[in-house]
Parts: sequence; structure tokens; C-alpha cells
Amino acid sequence: MATPVSQVLGLASRCEGSETRWSLLSRGDRVHGCSVKPQGPGRHPVILLAGPDGCASSPFVLAAAAAWCARAALVSFDLPLCGSRKSDKLSALALDLRLPLAARLRPELEAQVASDVSLVLALIAADRELDAARVTFAGVGLGAELARAFLATTRVFRQIELAPVAAPGADWLREVGERATRP
Repeated sequence: MATPVSQVLGLASRCEGSETRWSLLSRGDRVHGCSVKPQGPGRHPVILLAGPDGCASSPFVLAAAAAWCARAALVSFDLPLCGSRKSDKLSALALDLRLPLAARLRPELEAQVASDVSLVLALIAADRELDAARVTFAGVGLGAELARAFLATTRVFRQIELAPVAAPGADWLREVGERATRP
């Protein structure tokens, strides 16, 4: 059964054609994201993307949308301390895993990502045009790293695709799209 949209805490959205920009509250933090749906009606499979730079809008996300959105919906969101959530005082220090501060903050960042992903999944379930039973998680670079702990403890995704390199090419995008849209 779909999650009612009213249960997605702090949800605000704006539609522009096939693209919806949205924000929601996760552990007191405002999470911004974007959903792009294929043309036409239907219950579309979904690819939830956590990108290499942690941003919901980036050249990589645009390339993924071009590769996937003819057959599947793409949902992306800003990871903690990235994109709209970036902190000039903290982001660079907290996300550089070579630094001691990053090691200390890592459990908190992973907990925030787990909360964010859970709420994004509720948002997907609330949309009648998206098939919440056919959600693929695609993680690249920072997105894969911060989501890894959550992915190890959940079985909600139809499949999980983690990029073998920090900047996968068109072949990887095509292959993920093909696997995600198989019946």
C-alpha cells in the first residue's frame, strides 16, 4: 500500500513538465531532490541515484537522466553536506576520509543518509506513477560510500548498483538502466 503524501514530513514540491523538484525534512535537516519521470502514464520503475559529488543536480545526474528516463524514473537528492546542504565551514573537512574529523563524523553522516533514503523511499511509494516495488539504488563515489552501511542492513531495493569507479561512463549507465527496467 502506498504511503500517503501527507506522511512525508515537511514535503514541498514543484512540478515542471516531467521533472519535480522537492524537499522534505529528515532528522531536522532539509533535503532537496529531483524526480524525472518518463513520458506517458504508468507505474514506472525507479532508479534512486546517489551521485559521485552528492548533488541532486550535476552533470552526472543529467547524463543519468538522459540514459534512463525514457524507460525509468530517476530520483536523486543532495547528500548531507553536499549541494544545497553544503557548509563552507564543514563540508570539505567532514567528507575527506583521510582526515580524522571525517572518521569521527562518518557514523553521523551515514545515519543521516539512511534517514534520507528511507524518506525518499516513502516519497516514491506515495507517487502513483512510480512502482515502489521496482526501485534500484545506484550509488557512485561519495553516494555509494555514504549509503553502504544502510544498504548492508536493508532489503527494500530490487537491486543495488554500485559503480566500480568514481566516474562511470555511458556503458555503466546503459547497463544499469537495462537491468533496472527488466520485468
